[in-house]
Amino acid sequence: MKILYDLVATQPSSNAKVHGGGNYGIIVFFELLRNNCEIECLIDSRKYLRPDISKAIGDNNLPVHDVASTSIEDVLKKGNFDVFYSALVFSHIGVPDNTRFVGTIHGLREIEMPHDREMLKYRMSTYQKIRSLITYSLGRKWKNVLLKRTRKILLNPRFEYVTVSEHTKYSIVSYFPEISPDNILVCYSPSTVSMDDDVELYSESKYIMLVSGNRPEKNALRAVKALDEIFAEFPVLKAEYRVVIAGCKPDSFHYKIKNIGNFEMPGYVDDKTLVSMYKGATIFAYPSLNEGFGYPPLEAMRFGVPVVASPITSIAEVCGDAALYFNPFDYKEIKGRLLRMMLDENVRTEYSKRSLLRFEIIKEKQQKDLQKLVSFIMGK
Repeated sequence: MKILYDLVATQPSSNAKVHGGGNYGIIVFFELLRNNCEIECLIDSRKYLRPDISKAIGDNNLPVHDVASTSIEDVLKKGNFDVFYSALVFSHIGVPDNTRFVGTIHGLREIEMPHDREMLKYRMSTYQKIRSLITYSLGRKWKNVLLKRTRKILLNPRFEYVTVSEHTKYSIVSYFPEISPDNILVCYSPSTVSMDDDVELYSESKYIMLVSGNRPEKNALRAVKALDEIFAEFPVLKAEYRVVIAGCKPDSFHYKIKNIGNFEMPGYVDDKTLVSMYKGATIFAYPSLNEGFGYPPLEAMRFGVPVVASPITSIAEVCGDAALYFNPFDYKEIKGRLLRMMLDENVRTEYSKRSLLRFEIIKEKQQKDLQKLVSFIMGK
């Protein structure tokens, strides 16, 4: 079987060097290699490509096609592929009749996301600003454009797809009732966790961890406001805790943090540092406004870190009873849940136990579903 694999999906997006869909695509790529598939790769030479992927391409002598100099359609026409697979399908793609077009739909974020003015308080790239301006100025009209574009992808008779959660599956059915749920295969996103136990603690002191702080949809700013208020009102907690936010810097928000000495914002961190942050965290906070699956809580649960989180979209499905939930749009409620976890050691102990159990349950399902996904791509 000859597969054209879209590695562009694993490269940086417009607003993140590392993203869940990219990590997903990397894991599936290596699993297909382990299954001895004949693979050719699409890459974008203008973007960063992870060294382990570059090494795998070289070690396995995989042919590479660069979208910086040729189109996907041209590669497909000339390549006589059995399957074209993409972990992130963004648009309608013309695929020859002799090639299966297979992809993963992680979620319908652009359609599902509410108009949240809090997002304007994040420092954005020019692209993000333009997107936000379009979203707020056109409102329902823009949503109709997105619905039309997504319908064209999902109703493409040549496109076979899987989703990463029951939430995503039924969101698709909700917005596009002409699609039968019986025709949508759900495979949980494969585990991103390396079971290497040689991971140092990021810090011995107590800290609350957040991730992707610069991305408005991850909603870190409301948690920052809640924690800033806690530190102002509870001197004991200010002395006891600090906050570590991966993926953002102090200038990522249009908000002046009053207790800035309690906040550490190192910007982008490498994978090894990120894992050490998870391992050392006292509490993990995840106020995200939208997830197709949601890796970060599981990455914290691996180490038994108590989790406080938003319950919306797929998050409650993945975290089950192992997270203390809050309304992600209400920073006062976020504050209340954080106070409970920070002040009550018994609560932290209970949710630490729940985290470890939940991680094992989801990991087992992820392992089974990865094999199911590979079989689906290979047409077995």
